Amino acid sequence: MKHVIEHPRQTAAAAGIPDDRVRYEAESGDPGMTIVARAFALRADTIVLGNHRRGGPALPFLGSTVEQIGRAASCSVLTIRSPHERLLYGQHP
Repeated sequence: MKHVIEHPRQTAAAAGIPDDRVRYEAESGDPGMTIVARAFALRADTIVLGNHRRGGPALPFLGSTVEQIGRAASCSVLTIRSPHERLLYGQHP
């Protein structure tokens, strides 16, 4: 699972975020509930998620996993769309 963690680590480094300020973990199971459970166990202030709009027309603004986390989390949830998605849907970065 090391490759799963390397991409976010590289992205954070490219944004100038020190490695000791971000927690990277990989687990198996239902993504939404696993993330919510870990955030609760860690007493996290915020969950930050990328959003790729893969939920189809029933979920036009959020993917199903992001929607699940947003409804179940006891802390704040911040979703970030990629610049590619903004261009794809006709919005300027």
